[in-house]
Amino acid sequence: MRKSMTAITMPERRPGQETITLYLPAELKDSFKRLCLLRGTTMTEEISAFIEDSVKENEEVLKLVEDKLKLKNKKRAD
Repeated sequence: MRKSMTAITMPERRPGQETITLYLPAELKDSFKRLCLLRGTTMTEEISAFIEDSVKENEEVLKLVEDKLKLKNKKRAD
């Protein structure tokens, strides 16, 4: 039995994970895919690593935003 293209190219979704849909020019996507092949990784692994690094590098900013939102919500509740 032949697998569908989606089953071949898409990693299996795991509990607690979300999906991000991203539209790119075809040439950019193809170049990125080739780069990942050269590195021995997948596009998912590379994008996930980029997101993780970005979040870690901006933890202080994210904390400030979170604190501000909590304060704003507290004022609304009062």
